[in-house]
Amino acid sequence: MPFFIYAKVTDGTYAAELEEMISNVDVNVGEMYLDKGYRYRANDQLIADIGAVPYIAIKSNVKSKSYGYPA
Repeated sequence: MPFFIYAKVTDGTYAAELEEMISNVDVNVGEMYLDKGYRYRANDQLIADIGAVPYIAIKSNVKSKSYGYPA
């Protein structure tokens, strides 16, 4: 069952803060569900690097190239 392990109020530019949020989590995270604001290849890779599976809504302008991020 999904539950929140971290929450933070932001000014709307929160995608770059994902690394900070992940570093503050001290539990084994198997899946991460996030909104479109977090959809960046670097964020997908950060989530994969901690062993979790990212489930992030797809933006309308997404391209199929990985641009160096294997996740």
